[in-house]
Amino acid sequence: MEKKELSIEELKQIADASLLVGKTMLESGAEICIVEETLSRLVQTFGCDKVNLSVLPQTIAMTLVSGNEFRTKMVHIGTLKPDIQRLSEIYKLTKNVCSACSPVDVLKQTKALISQNQQFTGYQKVFAAALACASFAALFKGTTAEFATAFIATFLAASLRKTLDAKEFNPLLSITLASLLATVCVGLFSSLGVLEDTNIALASSVLFLVPGVQLINTFEDIIKGHYLSGLARGLHGLLISFAIVFGIALGLKLLGSIV
Repeated sequence: MEKKELSIEELKQIADASLLVGKTMLESGAEICIVEETLSRLVQTFGCDKVNLSVLPQTIAMTLVSGNEFRTKMVHIGTLKPDIQRLSEIYKLTKNVCSACSPVDVLKQTKALISQNQQFTGYQKVFAAALACASFAALFKGTTAEFATAFIATFLAASLRKTLDAKEFNPLLSITLASLLATVCVGLFSSLGVLEDTNIALASSVLFLVPGVQLINTFEDIIKGHYLSGLARGLHGLLISFAIVFGIALGLKLLGSIV
């Protein structure tokens, strides 16, 4: 049986659905090779003869071919916000797509998954980050005072970063200011005599800024041959790490001999 040639409009619908899936996966913390594999499988399920993909940390470009028709489209990738639950649900959705499924339906289901995962408010996430960092202080055998200090410092720093990100402030400056605020908060608690040692509270209160997913994906991409993507992610992770260190150093400098 001869394969049906898809129209330009059908190719457009497939591209829209596939690019939204890829964009969501990358923004949720997926590896480059996983995104490529998922998108290739998805467009072939919809009946495309061939797909040419270029997946980079900031862009996905796609050319779909069906007979004599082709469609090229690209999408910009937003800020990385690791979300393993969303990533798992999107991957599961693409696994269940069959040839009888419509790209429009996949597009609607993907949008529905994105909206469903926005079930927590910004300050609920800030509270969770503060509790997680404070828990690390406890794991580091910190005292109750160090636990409370880490929680408060992280809560204030994460709130500041959330506010700056909402205003589309420079991400690296946002991270620098957040680590600076966390350092100053710990230093102030120390000056009040609440803390005998600031090391545990200070180390714990900036953990939420560490680009763990980016650094892991850097090595995954390089090992699997995606050198350009891996180096780009690695450089970004390195810059974030420098921003954290610079914020801490600046905070220590401002506090002088207090900490």
